[in-house]
Amino acid sequence: LGYAFGGDDDVGVRGGALGGTQTIGTLELDGGFAGLQAGYLWALRSALVGLEVGVTGGGLSDDIDADAGRASAELQHEVSLRGMIGAAVSPDSLFYGFAGASRAAFDYTAKGPDAADIDESFSRTGYIVGLGWERAIGESWSLRGEYRYGNYGKETLSDGAGHKTEATPAFHAVSLGRNLRF
Repeated sequence: LGYAFGGDDDVGVRGGALGGTQTIGTLELDGGFAGLQAGYLWALRSALVGLEVGVTGGGLSDDIDADAGRASAELQHEVSLRGMIGAAVSPDSLFYGFAGASRAAFDYTAKGPDAADIDESFSRTGYIVGLGWERAIGESWSLRGEYRYGNYGKETLSDGAGHKTEATPAFHAVSLGRNLRF
């Protein structure tokens, strides 16, 4: 379980009869989410190396209603594959870093001046990086906390009247989780 915050997606609509770019505002994806992951860790001397796949979904969204127009973005779900490397800092605690790829599905709208009406769903592959800490709470269970940053690049979206905008979804996230080792 976690919370995402702090994405800065500056929304501007360009094209149409007005020309130039009309700025609407900034979307910041935030909200709660839940996820599941599965992976494997290998012990190599004093380090641990792992590979993990995960799926996340929840209520990450934002919307703007300004004089220049309206915009909204929502993360539907994401699937990630990441590599991990860590070191035991005590017999029952692990500190680790990770990096990987993530594929996410978004819904996006931008309605602005000159009758701009952009409403698209799209999927983008981006990158994720972060740090985590895990502590054993028995022989089979552990608790973990993570910080993660995800960035999905730039996607150009348009309507049928020649208006365009560039979606640049990104966000920071913190999460707490429980793992079962077998």
